[in-house]
Amino acid sequence: MSRANPFETATFDHVAVSVSDLDATVAFYGDAFGFVVETTASFPTIGIRTALLRLPSGARLELAESSISVPRPPSAGPADAAKTLGYYHWALEVEDLELACEAAAQAGVACLVPPSNAVREGMRYAYFADPDGNLIEVVELLAEKREN
Repeated sequence: MSRANPFETATFDHVAVSVSDLDATVAFYGDAFGFVVETTASFPTIGIRTALLRLPSGARLELAESSISVPRPPSAGPADAAKTLGYYHWALEVEDLELACEAAAQAGVACLVPPSNAVREGMRYAYFADPDGNLIEVVELLAEKREN
């Protein structure tokens, strides 16, 4: 039996982000959010090194360092970043947004946009930026939405 849409049961595997300093960015995501290195790879002929990071929940983030990458324009936050085509943030869902923000602050990571109510009903969010200015949204689904 074939499905009309082969993607109807697909799940999200990972997001990949280009970074200027792989080692520093791996440390940042470990300290700020608790990611651990699952695997690394090096492609010397094309000047790329990668690290696939993972959270205990299974969420994955791939970081790639290229010797010839160019930075994207700096942004003042998510609204500003949306003005540039392409990726402008990725998001993690947590059970307690305030606790997540406190943990990031203890790791020395400033909250770019403090916890706020989202347009999407039953959701709160905050934004952080990694060392290259890539934006990370952290969201909390309020209890009544999480149960549905």
